Amino acid sequence: MKEQRSTDLRVGIVSFFGIILFIIGISLGKGLNFGVRQNQILFRFPSSGGLETGSPIFINGVKRGSVIGVANNQRSVLVTASIGDISDIYSDASAKISMLEITGGRKIDLYPGASSKSIDINKEIPGAIAADATELIGMFGDVGTDARILIKRLDTITASITTILADSNTISHAKHAIGQTDTLVTSLNLLITQNKDNLRSAVSTMNSLASELRQAVNTNEPKVRKLIGQLDSAASSANTLITKIDLTATDARELINDARIITQEIRTGKGIVSRVIYDPKLSTQLDSTVNKLSRFLDFVETNGVNVNLRLGTRP
Repeated sequence: MKEQRSTDLRVGIVSFFGIILFIIGISLGKGLNFGVRQNQILFRFPSSGGLETGSPIFINGVKRGSVIGVANNQRSVLVTASIGDISDIYSDASAKISMLEITGGRKIDLYPGASSKSIDINKEIPGAIAADATELIGMFGDVGTDARILIKRLDTITASITTILADSNTISHAKHAIGQTDTLVTSLNLLITQNKDNLRSAVSTMNSLASELRQAVNTNEPKVRKLIGQLDSAASSANTLITKIDLTATDARELINDARIITQEIRTGKGIVSRVIYDPKLSTQLDSTVNKLSRFLDFVETNGVNVNLRLGTRP
């Protein structure tokens, strides 16, 4: 009886410690650390990506904490996590949700950043979601759909090509075109072969002409430059002549204007010329004066002139 009680007691003690160890193991698996001060940090993701409470957080491949809360917030997901040491996490840190194992599970990979400023636990760390196997399978499914469409189109194209090739007229036309092409190529080869010497002579002649043309250009280049200089000088002289002609034309216009003014004065009776021409009294006086001067000159010529001239004293 005593032995039975002793056995039951041992079994009970072992079971108790086993349950305690089991609870401790689960706690450690969930990322709970006893005796270490925990810090709560916030992540902002576009969606949960399959995260659950207890999902681990890794920094550079080392487990450093776990998720303690996942909630929808402001059209995205706010994740609360518990991490022990945050001394090596900086203000430009970022995060990504990825697969924990191939069989399932999610984790957060935290990239600590490279800034010199430490992280502020009151600010959210931005995060993204990495593509997992499910998304890749979905992508392959979409690719498979596109591949089936492409295969159908290739099948249609193949059927069309088969229909074209089955047409005897098409085959006949193709053979005829190929035959003509072969004949043309043969004729070209024969033409080139027969005129090979002529082609070489023509090429040689062209080279000789190019050489002579180059030599002619080099020989006549000084003359051409001199001719261009003379043309420039002639152009300059022509410009000077044109300027002089313009001045002469201006003077001629002024002379014509003066003549027009004189003519106008004569027509209107102004000026001495108009009086001489149109004033009969002045004309009579001029005629009388001319007659008297003529008689005086005739008298002087016949009788001479007696001139009494005294210089230096008064009479």
